Amino acid sequence: MMKSKRKVYVNGRFLGQHRAGVQRFALEVTLKLSQNKALDLYLLTTKKTRIPKSVKHINIKRVGFFWGYFWEQVELPVFLTLNRFPLLLNLTNLAPVFYFNKVYSLMDTSFKDMPKSFNWKYRAAYSAFVPLCLATSKKVITISQFSKSRILANYTFLDEKKITVAYCGIKNLKTTKKPIKENIILSVASIDPRKNTRLLEDAFMAFNKDDKFKLILVGKQGKAFNHTSMPNGNKNIVYATNVDDAELAELYASAKLFVSLSKYEGFGLPVLEALAQGTPVLCSDIDAYKELFSKYVSFTEIGSFKKIAIKIKETIENNIFTQIDIWGLSKKYNWTTTALIITDEIFKIKE
Repeated sequence: MMKSKRKVYVNGRFLGQHRAGVQRFALEVTLKLSQNKALDLYLLTTKKTRIPKSVKHINIKRVGFFWGYFWEQVELPVFLTLNRFPLLLNLTNLAPVFYFNKVYSLMDTSFKDMPKSFNWKYRAAYSAFVPLCLATSKKVITISQFSKSRILANYTFLDEKKITVAYCGIKNLKTTKKPIKENIILSVASIDPRKNTRLLEDAFMAFNKDDKFKLILVGKQGKAFNHTSMPNGNKNIVYATNVDDAELAELYASAKLFVSLSKYEGFGLPVLEALAQGTPVLCSDIDAYKELFSKYVSFTEIGSFKKIAIKIKETIENNIFTQIDIWGLSKKYNWTTTALIITDEIFKIKE
């Protein structure tokens, strides 16, 4: 007798949000889960959500009449309740707090660990919702051992066995032409205080006194973050706010160095994407980066822009990590593995 598929509904609120690391995680995992023949997958969205071509092969159900928090906290659980309480998979830090048959993904606890980076509305919402989401979920997914340790430190009521780590994967970003290495230093990050963009600018200007390099900063100011003033007016610093995947792939592959000086990360997808294009990477020496990328990148302390400038020069001139083991990297970090780990957790939950 053929075993029936496991029905899973995915909270598709992320489809209507600006695409940052969290939304990329949700999209890539959803796409991989849709290929799993053991799952009967449904993607739930609002009436107004624009559906990207990449997910149109998935069973999509438009639910309710509103959007945002009200849709997620009221209309979505009402729909699920009327449909006999199916399992709901939530992949972007929030979930319906009073719907209990769910798997919940929390990328990190930066809103608790670095509150000054976020505006008060975001902090208030997450401070209220996250502990309830954790308490009422059957399984919790996070993206690094560092994030798991911070979740347990901030929410001591939580059983460690309830949390599973599923690393992010490498997206196959394809260039439209064969890239040529240029005098480019690249950084990809949301514009918010914890990303240390101003420190990177200062370090770059100290390094680039002969005007041979350009620093390209890819990212947008997110609604959740406190304002970071941009730009600074230097002719060699370029701010790119609207970059598609093909353009981003070309920037990764063309850059002589990728730099991330973040004060705090749960994972750091741009670092992984840069490595996948064979680009040397210089990172801040934070716990998450040391856990994930110690074999692949060069590290720097982030106390002094002058010392960082020296480290930038050393990394470029010495060709540190020029022979990046991309095969080994893609074996360790791939979305298929991420989805399989989450699928295993789904099947541990009794129907």
